[in-house]
Amino acid sequence: MKCLDWETLSRYQDGSLDESRSRSICEHLLGCPSCRAKMRALGRAGLFLRIALGSHRHVECPTEEELGAYLSGRMLAEDRRRVEGHLTGCPKCLHEVALLSDPEMLRRSAGSPVPDRAAFTRLRALVPQPSFIRRMTVPAATWGLRAVAAVLLVTLTLGHLGIPGSAEESATFAVAQVSEVGTEVGSRARVVEVSLSSDSTLLQPDTTDLAQFAREAGLVLREIERIAQEPRRDSFELVQEDILNSGMVEGIARLTELTRDRRDRKFLRDCEYLLMRVVKVETPEFTQGLSTLISEIRRLNLIETARLIEMEGGRSQWLAGR
Repeated sequence: MKCLDWETLSRYQDGSLDESRSRSICEHLLGCPSCRAKMRALGRAGLFLRIALGSHRHVECPTEEELGAYLSGRMLAEDRRRVEGHLTGCPKCLHEVALLSDPEMLRRSAGSPVPDRAAFTRLRALVPQPSFIRRMTVPAATWGLRAVAAVLLVTLTLGHLGIPGSAEESATFAVAQVSEVGTEVGSRARVVEVSLSSDSTLLQPDTTDLAQFAREAGLVLREIERIAQEPRRDSFELVQEDILNSGMVEGIARLTELTRDRRDRKFLRDCEYLLMRVVKVETPEFTQGLSTLISEIRRLNLIETARLIEMEGGRSQWLAGR
């Protein structure tokens, strides 16, 4: 069987295929790492979209600069809570955060163009898209990409002008020095340095897989708290299903191997324990199970620990990898 396209995977995940077709796809996934990776990416997007089922808050969507500051962990606690409150009720913004949290979005070669928002708009107008892509597509150009484009422009300009200095020195600039961010969040945020590797093959953000996991785990835990306030069986079943599809539990073992800090390793073990308890709650007794889960979340102090690790940017994992 050929590798599966996104639409087929989406229909398989939704259960809209017949039994024979679903069985053949399941067999293909067991033997195809590439399609399994696509399925995990689809599951992650689905997880965040399910969280967005909460009631929409009539608040203006965050700007590109605010989302950039939020994703880089350079936002004040009060502003962060405001953005996270908006994310629980806005599918558009939440899906954009989910896409930008995917490591695959960061692995761009040096020759890849950095498109702007207008380019994506023109492309969507020219190319017909399946309905499931139209539902999932959000503007992908962000403050981070624009900052990278500015860094590349300045680097190339200085190189052509022949300004003295080593190649490594000229390849690192502070984003705040390249362009002024015209928002209150931008004025408060600390300077973020973006460095180009010597072969210019990767553009890496100032964050780690641990910080990304802490951000995702915090969103899931807060969604469980929200469901506990107004228990609905269908909402809880969707969270269980999406935790399994997202591959969060499977990723904890790899993160634990890369992490040396005792607090962070305990956080990962506690998250694994809690997430496994979530997926094992029996549907007929989900109300009682939710009450137990909330007690465990508070006893282990998971939400506050997740917020702290995210704000630190997973530095302990970064230091362990040096």
